[in-house]
Amino acid sequence: MPFGMGVTRYIERTDGSLRVERVYGDLAMKVLYGTKAGQLATGRWVVHPAISRMVGFWQDTPMSTRRLAEFVRHYGIDMTESVKQVPQFKTFNDFFTRRLRPEARPIDFEPDVLISPADGRTLVVPELTGDLELEVKSVRYSIRRLLAGVIDPTEFDGGSAIVIRLCPVDYHRFHFPDSGNAAAAVDVPGKLHSVSPLALATRLDIFGENKRAVTRFDSDGFGTVAIVEVGALCVGTIVQTYRAGRVDRGAEKGMFKFGGSTIVMLFGPKRVRFDEDLVANSARGYETRVLFGTCIARRP
Repeated sequence: MPFGMGVTRYIERTDGSLRVERVYGDLAMKVLYGTKAGQLATGRWVVHPAISRMVGFWQDTPMSTRRLAEFVRHYGIDMTESVKQVPQFKTFNDFFTRRLRPEARPIDFEPDVLISPADGRTLVVPELTGDLELEVKSVRYSIRRLLAGVIDPTEFDGGSAIVIRLCPVDYHRFHFPDSGNAAAAVDVPGKLHSVSPLALATRLDIFGENKRAVTRFDSDGFGTVAIVEVGALCVGTIVQTYRAGRVDRGAEKGMFKFGGSTIVMLFGPKRVRFDEDLVANSARGYETRVLFGTCIARRP
């Protein structure tokens, strides 16, 4: 299947430019989420976890690397950041969960800074709605459904949130945004809708329906944080690599296997002040591409 040439626009934070994002599998997404027949098939079969498990099985075979070099060239992935190079990857998932050189993602250790836990395109919500809903691009998502009883949602009444969307071309390991104490992640079963812009535009409650992992994180600088990793189409596995207990800022928390995915973080009232560029871009409806380890918010 062609890699696809669909586009969406985002702000590149490193230089403030408005860029065009190539959407992986755009043609398939247009059929699955943009047509009545596709939506029917998606609702009945495509989002079933078994489909993503089959795709995941293929991505763990040596044959899955046959188009890896083409994939890297097509999407302009900077392999100088990677510990391993294209010929060294044994499977596509091996590439997808690649580690980066430490110098490629320096971590901001300033005490009052909250760092991005991952590479991705972000939207911030400076204040949650009064009925415990998270509004992203005019779509409202229930925080109660998102947290699935793992954490009391009322702890975030009047609080704020950030949504980080990871594309298939991104670095797919995720980390802790501050030092603190992390409880064990709780897996919440669900469907596996795509988190691409085409799928999000359908106004489905993807955050509340998709498979996800919910972690209570008591941050040293920002109070209680709900960290939710949301699986997506072809992301059959969310792997947690940390141990519950004391963790350091920037320490690896886990990784997503093949596919796009999302991280949602919720904060209590008056716990964070998001950076002005992220707030302004989000208000205009633009995601901002940020890198793991960089500042996204500070203490008020």
